[in-house]
Amino acid sequence: MVEKFQKDNSVIAYINDKAIVIDDDSEIFFVEIPQEFVTLGETMLEDDLTPLSTLSFTEQYYILSKLNEGA
Repeated sequence: MVEKFQKDNSVIAYINDKAIVIDDDSEIFFVEIPQEFVTLGETMLEDDLTPLSTLSFTEQYYILSKLNEGA
């Protein structure tokens, strides 16, 4: 069995029913999960992450704007 290195995928915000996650390379992802199951600073498994770039431009812009505001 090959062990897989787990990056530090930390939850940095919860916006639009999504946990917003940043990894060690400063790439931004999201996980659709109810807010009551998310804690800021928590580490999410890499297999659960979806790149922010898969969302519509409008939703990406909204999330990035909220992050810049300090959501």
